[in-house]
Amino acid sequence: MKWFIDLKIAKKLLLSFACVLVLSSVTGIFAIAQLGNVSRASDELATNWLPTIQSLGQIKLLVARIRSADAQMIL
Repeated sequence: MKWFIDLKIAKKLLLSFACVLVLSSVTGIFAIAQLGNVSRASDELATNWLPTIQSLGQIKLLVARIRSADAQMIL
């Protein structure tokens, strides 16, 4: 750590700025990679899960209509 203390202010500032720049770049690259994962997950939801949920909603509606018709027939 003595080598850092012996550096001049300009070099310390330059080294600190370079470290911040590297950390920001790594964070940005990680964020872009995770956005790709989120995009793939949302595509899977839209193509695989959503049609199934819509079908279940239609079945539930039809069952409710049948129950309503049965109740009307009973009355």
